[in-house]
Amino acid sequence: MEVSTRNGIDPDFSTAQIHAQTALDNDAKISDAWSTLGAIQIERGEVIKALESLAQALRLDPNNAIALTNLGLAHLRLKNVGAAERNFREALKIDPAYSDAYAAMGSMLYNLRRHKEAIGFLIKAVELAPNSTQINLSLGLIYYKLRDFSAAQRYLERALELDPTEPQTNYTFYCLKQRLRQRDEAMRFAERAVELAPSNFKYHLGLAIAYLRCKKGHKLARAVLHKYAREKGSMLSFNEAARAFMVSPPLGSLGDVLGIALPILIIYFALKSQGELLILIIGCLAVWASFLWFWYRSRFVGALVLVGGVLMILGVISTLFGF
Repeated sequence: MEVSTRNGIDPDFSTAQIHAQTALDNDAKISDAWSTLGAIQIERGEVIKALESLAQALRLDPNNAIALTNLGLAHLRLKNVGAAERNFREALKIDPAYSDAYAAMGSMLYNLRRHKEAIGFLIKAVELAPNSTQINLSLGLIYYKLRDFSAAQRYLERALELDPTEPQTNYTFYCLKQRLRQRDEAMRFAERAVELAPSNFKYHLGLAIAYLRCKKGHKLARAVLHKYAREKGSMLSFNEAARAFMVSPPLGSLGDVLGIALPILIIYFALKSQGELLILIIGCLAVWASFLWFWYRSRFVGALVLVGGVLMILGVISTLFGF
């Protein structure tokens, strides 16, 4: 959710800060100037300074709904959810037609996974600001999470119409098209998301999955992930490498067979050697890997690996505690 200011968002925050400071130098009693300065400080990561600026804005004008909304956003950065919610609700009492406050509240509830509550606030926000890309995108995301795919598509189409260059909209459309098994369209949206945000690993991973499901093959899927790693200029993180491996293992389809065979062989040899610690470590790794395999490769194999990992852990517990 973007920081709210009365004149919108200035992407050049240093210039915006200079203008806000100049206004305050001329008259330090302008509440809106303090609110704008606080909004800029939030975007620059100077949250403690932002709290001070916004507190000053509210001392000058306790009914400044913009300052209250920005104060709520500052509290969210500090993970003070209760304080943020109070700020948003107070802002809406002062100005019931302020779309940014509805949007901020809806975004917060969405992030807290209170999706059904979030919808009410975001629908009100989109009624007040129908041309907001972010609000339409947020509604599309929530309806997608709730599996109301027709409503999700409606809001995502509106978000895409307002801003075709927003990578998150294109990626969410990719996810939706995958759910609807419209593979070719999903691939097209994944390619667009990667084009718009070439440094985002999640989008590259989505494109690799799209290629696999369109029967483009492991070779092309691996090429996408290798291109990301090459352009990143450094090694993939452990989590990125693991997810990439699950999507496109080096041995291709044989990776699914190995996903079943290797845990069985490891369990067999570990049991023969009476290595409880080894079994426990392998069991924990198997449980972790099973979730990656489940989401990115094969649900059947993921479920089998999960069962194997849980059985290994339970076996060690029963041995150690004599259950």
